[in-house]
Amino acid sequence: MTTLYLSMAGFALAASISPGQRATLRHVADATLGFILLLVQPKFSLAEPLQGWPAAASLTRWAGAAFQPWMGWKLWSGIANFI
Repeated sequence: MTTLYLSMAGFALAASISPGQRATLRHVADATLGFILLLVQPKFSLAEPLQGWPAAASLTRWAGAAFQPWMGWKLWSGIANFI
């Protein structure tokens, strides 16, 4: 649990260095929501359908692998209003 708090605190610190208070608050709020969803998912067995259907797990894995470079390209090219 300490590792989670340290990672969230480091993330908030790194985000606070970025320009703009509004963007920083949105970024930290989104990251916090993501951490909460990661913690809640096993509790409510939301991962169970993915274990029962390997094709869905593979599709989710490949969709995530495709999304990350796309998101990185959008951030790198300066088109920040993509979501």
